Amino acid sequence: MRILILANVPPGAVGGAEVQALHLARRWAASGHQVTVAGHANQPLVEENLSIRRIPTIRLGRPLRAASYLVSTLGLLWTHRNDVDVIYCRFLKEQAIAASLGKLLFGLKHPLIACPACASIGGEAELIKASRFRKLLTSLFAREINTINTMSSAIRSEMLDLGFTPEKLSNIPNGVVIPPLPDRTCPASSTLKIIFVGRLTHQKGLDTLIKAAHLVRKRNCAFQLNLVGDGPLRQELRSLIEKLDLVNHVFLDGPVSPMEVSDKLLGADLFILPSRFEGMPGALLEAIAHGLPAIATEVSGSEEIVDASIGWTVPVDDSSALADALQNAIGLGSIKLRAMGGKSRKKALAQFSADIVAERYEKLFIQLLQRKSIDS
Repeated sequence: MRILILANVPPGAVGGAEVQALHLARRWAASGHQVTVAGHANQPLVEENLSIRRIPTIRLGRPLRAASYLVSTLGLLWTHRNDVDVIYCRFLKEQAIAASLGKLLFGLKHPLIACPACASIGGEAELIKASRFRKLLTSLFAREINTINTMSSAIRSEMLDLGFTPEKLSNIPNGVVIPPLPDRTCPASSTLKIIFVGRLTHQKGLDTLIKAAHLVRKRNCAFQLNLVGDGPLRQELRSLIEKLDLVNHVFLDGPVSPMEVSDKLLGADLFILPSRFEGMPGALLEAIAHGLPAIATEVSGSEEIVDASIGWTVPVDDSSALADALQNAIGLGSIKLRAMGGKSRKKALAQFSADIVAERYEKLFIQLLQRKSIDS
């Protein structure tokens, strides 16, 4: 197949959705498909079966950038109308708008798949609902997009609420590269090692986590919490840690390389993700792939990943419930948590392996191409 992905990917853009797009592109290319990834922030790259290209835009304010992106993407679709079999959009935003308009204006029959990346605040459904062009957008998407992939039940509910039919929706989760794991034979410690990996932003709910850590310390529980990553709230979080007298228990590790992230996950007993909203968090998938049990908030994606066999879920912004979950985990100890972590890794292998996810998309593409052949 010849697959066109409309998405930004690392290193030009770094985020969960962008990383997922690159994972898929590399796996499809490795399977022998011809893959082109086009995005306005991309750094051009050519590999075997994979081409990453930048869509030119005028970066003088959001309206002009959006208009130039639309024009450039329409030009790309027209120029390569005979060189593409399937179009895949990561996000149900400007990429999907451009691809849908291209199909409408040029009479293109290529199967078009779009994948919303987030639910709730900042998610595509909320943005569409808030738009004065809501009816126009939903009508355009319903007409031109063949399948909207909803990676979580929350996103699926939002798409149904927008008026899309169940037949238009698929349910393929995000994937994760499963790393080889060394034998974890290091002795158990009386101080539980807890880790968070991600951006230090309001979305991630780290202020609630630090307040929960304060409650746990007041209960005389021994733990070490490492916050791995960087972001705009770094200084604010540092001040909160100092205010709550947690400087010997909560540590801001700063940004690290992917290899260092893997090493830190391997050295931890428990992963925690107190997000206020998500789509399907890659950091959580990476944690269970490394064999860690997890505590997560009840948000899109996390609820699909974490069940009682591999961790705990708690309400959003509830420091007391988060503290209770932390205390329960600390009470189990490292040995029992490692047993839960073994179940985490098995779940990652069975349901969220990047190879399995890529294959599921390939089967969807083939079904859509067969349907196109019958219809024509």
